[in-house]
Amino acid sequence: MIKAESEAKILANGWGICHWMEELPDPNWRSIDEIKDRLCVMNALLYVAFGAPIPKIGKWLKTQGKLEALTPNEILLLKRSQRTSLSVFDRNYLKQYLESVWALLWVLECIDELSVQEACANNMNDFLPKILEDEDNNKIDQLTHTRLPGEFYELLDYYYRVHWYCVDQTKLGKKTGFPDENRMAQRRKALHWVYDKELNWDKMRIAL
Repeated sequence: MIKAESEAKILANGWGICHWMEELPDPNWRSIDEIKDRLCVMNALLYVAFGAPIPKIGKWLKTQGKLEALTPNEILLLKRSQRTSLSVFDRNYLKQYLESVWALLWVLECIDELSVQEACANNMNDFLPKILEDEDNNKIDQLTHTRLPGEFYELLDYYYRVHWYCVDQTKLGKKTGFPDENRMAQRRKALHWVYDKELNWDKMRIAL
């Protein structure tokens, strides 16, 4: 039924359906603490992406007890940046966390909607600690609820199907008429990571 509802919404927007797609497997949910730790780390690394001093961000993560929440790839990136300046590739990689952070804010009920057609809002920082102003992680630590399973499943299924439609359109050389593919990919990565605790953040393929 959810699959049919997702496809109906997709067609109502004038997009298309990938008929080969199956239903999502059963969920294997992550704990809220894991979700909050990932949100905290990605928020901190966004500061790095936009030029904040890496030692300051590292010290903040250590003070908040979040160093263990960094993935192996994130640790390597930070260590490499201590020897040489952060590369353009690394900065762009971290900047993609914007959309994943926005998706996790939806998961944690900080925002009401996660529209496939709208980029993350300008007020995103209102929900997150302002690290350069020496705020602690209380804004994230105090969060206590996640979306209900049914609501989460409906949105993930919709993103799953819209994303693959976007991938197909890009392969056909089309550039307009559908949501931004990278936005869909980064949000869907975060949503799918929450949905299946066996997934490894560093090793997740974008087109899951």
